[in-house]
This record gives sequence, structure tokens and C-alpha cells, in this order.
Amino acid sequence: MNLKSNILKIGVVIALIFMLIPVIAAEDVDDSAYAVGVDDSTDVVSEDISEADEELTVDTQDDSVAAEDEPTDEDANLELTATEEEDVATGVGAAYGGDPSADLQITVINPNEQLQVGDIAKLGILVYNNGPDKADNVLVRSVLLSGTIDISKFIPSQGQVYLINETIYWVVGELEAGEFAFLGIIGQVMTNEDIIMLATVVSETPDPDLSNNFAFGIIDVVSAEESAEAMPATGNPVALAILALLSVVGVSLRRKF
Repeated sequence: MNLKSNILKIGVVIALIFMLIPVIAAEDVDDSAYAVGVDDSTDVVSEDISEADEELTVDTQDDSVAAEDEPTDEDANLELTATEEEDVATGVGAAYGGDPSADLQITVINPNEQLQVGDIAKLGILVYNNGPDKADNVLVRSVLLSGTIDISKFIPSQGQVYLINETIYWVVGELEAGEFAFLGIIGQVMTNEDIIMLATVVSETPDPDLSNNFAFGIIDVVSAEESAEAMPATGNPVALAILALLSVVGVSLRRKF
């Protein structure tokens, strides 16, 4: 009885030992897995994050340095070009070495009202330089599109005047920005036709606006009967005063125009 009881106890102890072995082994495996796997992975993740922080910090610093860098020569050239274009457009391009420009404007002054054949016609051509730069070798050409005038006098404020093949060539020369030149023309009306004069101006300096480089002057020529019915011609007092003043330095010339 005692022997059987002892054998039974020994068997129970052995069975318990075999039952506990897997549990102990599992605990050891879990602990080792936690100690090695989790701790090592944590270290690796931490190292990766640190390296990523360093890379991020370096990249950010590089970006800030690049943002603070001074413009390159290419950028400076582009900026200068844009400035030059804007300055040229506003008329100060010459300050940066840009091409000069001069906006010439021409006007035909007509102090006459109604004239008859045999009357003296007076016309004026005014050239003004709107700038921004000096106009070189300014040339005015004028022709009659209708009517005939026997010119007796040219009165230029500057330059030389030539009459070639019924075309007036007025070599004005240089004209500074803001300055003007005037040409007075005096002659006798020869035909019973309205006198229509066309005048144009050009120069060697580029002109940004060609819309004001030509002008017309029209003199109304009437018959004696029509003149008797009309009021007497008084003329433009300002234009007449200019013509009278310039006639002092006029050059006589008799040609049919």
C-alpha cells in the first residue's frame, strides 16, 4: 500500500514536471524575444529617426542658405534687360545705353481764309521734337496735292530749303528734345483750285510714333463772285505774327510750286 502510494506520488510529480517544462520554455522564449527583438528594433527605429532628423535638418539648412544666396549673374542680366526695356518705353533708355528715340510732330499752319487767283498765300510748317532724345538729320518734304503757288519766299528758322521738281525739301538738321523749327512759305495763288499741301517729317533717329509725322494744310480758293459774297479774310493773327517775324531773315525765291 505504501509502495503503491509512493509510486503514484512520484508519477504525479513527474507528470507535473513534464507539464511545466513547455510553460517555462515558452516564457523564456517570449522574454528573449522581447529583450532582443523589441529592444533591438526600438534601437534601430530610434537610429533611423535620428538620421532622418539630421538629413531633414541639413536639407532645411541648405534650402535656407540657397534662399539667402545673392542672385546669379544670369538673374542680374535678366533683371537689367527688363529694366532697359521699361526705360526705353518711358523714354530714358539712353541712360542704360539703349537706342535713342525722338518723337517728331509736324503741323501745317494756315493763316488764310478764302483767297482768289492772284492773292498772296501764306503757309507755315512747324516741326516739334517731343523727345525723349535729340533728333538727328531732320528732313521735311512738302508737296501740293492740289492748286498752284508761285513761291516768292521761304522763311526757315534753321536749316536750308530747296525746291526740286515742285517738291519742297527742308533740311532742318538737328533738333533737341523739346525744341521746334518753323518754315514760312509765301507765294501767289496761280489757279482757281483749292490748295492742299501735304508735309511729312523724318530723321535718322528712330521715331516711336509715326502717326504725327504728316500733316495737311488747305487753303480755300474762290472766284471773285464767291469772294464778294463772303466776309473779308482776316487770317490767324498768331500765325501772321510768326510769318512777319521770320520774314526779316527770309530768303527770296521765285519758282512755280
